[in-house]
Amino acid sequence: IGMPAITSLLLVLLSLTLEPSRDAESQTNRRAISSKIAWITGGAAVMCLLFMTAILPIGSAQAALQRGDKLYRQGKVDQADAEYQRASTLDRYDADPWRRRAELAFTRVVADRFQSTASFQDAVKLLNEAAIRQPGNSHDDRKLGEWWMERHRVTRDGTAANEAVRSYERAWKNYPTSAILMAEYAIAF
Repeated sequence: IGMPAITSLLLVLLSLTLEPSRDAESQTNRRAISSKIAWITGGAAVMCLLFMTAILPIGSAQAALQRGDKLYRQGKVDQADAEYQRASTLDRYDADPWRRRAELAFTRVVADRFQSTASFQDAVKLLNEAAIRQPGNSHDDRKLGEWWMERHRVTRDGTAANEAVRSYERAWKNYPTSAILMAEYAIAF
């Protein structure tokens, strides 16, 4: 049973309606019990419908992510990006589609040897969107620090090194006990 509290509540309500009355032969009591059972059944049906409307967008988004992953493994990067974008639209609170889109954008930037600043900024924006959807997560800031360090290694841009330090610092503040983050922060600094 997925939701034991709700299930037990429904069972208690059902048992209260099925409590035998003193005058069991009475037609009025039978109608009252039938009415209560109908209300409980209707309430359970409404709860199921509400649950399905809540879970449907998440399931659709997860299916789009899986299709995107499959397309990416097949080398169909543009189609995979379209599926990831669809997933981000279906479930706007999930950070995973934004991360995957950011990874794809960054892969393109690395393949281009950081020639386009706008493309790199797009990848950073996508990763920042993922970080907004999962604020306490240090992984996004760490990944951003790695990206800025890679940009600094290739282009020797000083602002990229400064951004890497800021990103690692934000990641370290979210997860201050990580020795790996401390080391990467120290290297970037």
